[in-house]
Amino acid sequence: MSSKVKSKFETLTDSREICSKNFVINLLKTERTNLNDKELAITKALGDNEMKLETDVTNFIKYIEEEKKSKKAYEEVCFYLMTDYF
Repeated sequence: MSSKVKSKFETLTDSREICSKNFVINLLKTERTNLNDKELAITKALGDNEMKLETDVTNFIKYIEEEKKSKKAYEEVCFYLMTDYF
């Protein structure tokens, strides 16, 4: 480093560069914060959708099992009616 004293122009130029860089840093921080918020919202939505999907699959499986049971009961009734009729 030099021990030379900077001129007013150099000091002003350095100050502008620092302010400009700080401004860009703040913009980038704001953008990063916005991206993090969006990522969090998307992650939450995906989690909610996964839970809903699991619930839907469980309900569908229960529905299929109930349909199988009712079909079997219907077939048994038909069988008994047919055997009693003949």
